[in-house]
Amino acid sequence: MDEERVVGVGEGLLVHEVERTRGRGPSTRRARSERGSVLVEAAFITPVLFFLLFSVLEFGMAFRDYLAVANTTRDGARAASVFGNDTTADFDILQTVADASNVIDRRDLERIVVYKASGPNTPVPPACVNAPQGIPGTCNVYGAGALDLAETEFGCRGDRNLDRFWCPQTRKTALAGANGPPDYVGVWVRVNHPWVTGLFGRSLTFTDTTVMRMEPESSR
Repeated sequence: MDEERVVGVGEGLLVHEVERTRGRGPSTRRARSERGSVLVEAAFITPVLFFLLFSVLEFGMAFRDYLAVANTTRDGARAASVFGNDTTADFDILQTVADASNVIDRRDLERIVVYKASGPNTPVPPACVNAPQGIPGTCNVYGAGALDLAETEFGCRGDRNLDRFWCPQTRKTALAGANGPPDYVGVWVRVNHPWVTGLFGRSLTFTDTTVMRMEPESSR
């Protein structure tokens, strides 16, 4: 807006001074004030929006791994039930685990335990959870590296610390007699899920167990 102000009259000549006062009106000041308010609000809201966005991302990936762990133990136990007392049953169990856990980074798959259960709700024996190797007559313990081993490495070999502790050939699968009744077999898996953003710490541990009864030989 331009303002015209009379500053003097001399010798019949009217002298005018035009003072330009752009940007000094009330509407301009109000616009500047509103822009400042928007910036302040954005400064508060933007971190919250990013936090919500990263939270959805983090918990979505964590939930994916949680479901994958549950599916892995279920498929592994089903394989253990079907392969029964086959010589290389644990090899087949581990291959099933590898297929079921393909969405999980292999480096995050910390431990797999195949154990002898006394019933459908038997938890993994505490001694097997952190044991460096299997426990005779109780469980076989594997790391992620065992998923890449050849079938010839299994078969209860005395020179391998793999499936010889609870040898598949000793598992009972008959309905009656010396080889019966069928054993219960459990598969326990532990996975370390790393947080991507670090907003909730470094990592989260998922464990899951599934127990099934050996499929009786007469029903195969």
